[in-house]
Amino acid sequence: MVLRYELAVPSSAGLDRSEALWQGDLLVGAVADEYVARGFGEIGGAWASLITPGGEVVPYGGAVGNIVRDQVFLDLPLNLGATIAQRGALFGLRDVHVTFLSVLQSAVVIKATSDHPKRAVAHLKHRGGVGALLRRPPTNFEGAYLQVDDATGSPMYVDAVASRNGTRLSGVDPRLGLGRGSLDVPSTG
Repeated sequence: MVLRYELAVPSSAGLDRSEALWQGDLLVGAVADEYVARGFGEIGGAWASLITPGGEVVPYGGAVGNIVRDQVFLDLPLNLGATIAQRGALFGLRDVHVTFLSVLQSAVVIKATSDHPKRAVAHLKHRGGVGALLRRPPTNFEGAYLQVDDATGSPMYVDAVASRNGTRLSGVDPRLGLGRGSLDVPSTG
């Protein structure tokens, strides 16, 4: 079986698609795990179509990640938002917004701004990305997503984990000169 789904994205370029792709990885992991648990069979592949506001459809696909069946993740601590905001300041982040979403269990979304993104991103990458703000491995939770924007609101860095699906997305805006550019996601188009 192949899971086919559509994702709305602001554009089909680089970091603009990252949050939707991460949410897709959360979906794939949850659906694949639940299908086996309910006796519906195994999902062997997942194909996403990215839909831009202008109606452009960009196909993306691949295999289901390395799913460990019936995983149980830690509950998100009640003070996690405060911890992340406090840690964010140490990395030169401001306007740190933390939201939670529920898949089969809880996932955390962290969005922040940096007035000096090159320095902040270099420091975050060196310290482990999203895990540095969580103060624990991001794989302890069903999902964790970090996006650092520059002062104009452009995404400069993304580090995200969809633990149930065994996937990680990470990318740096090439203008920062810090290595990897946009997300390494296979395209079928």
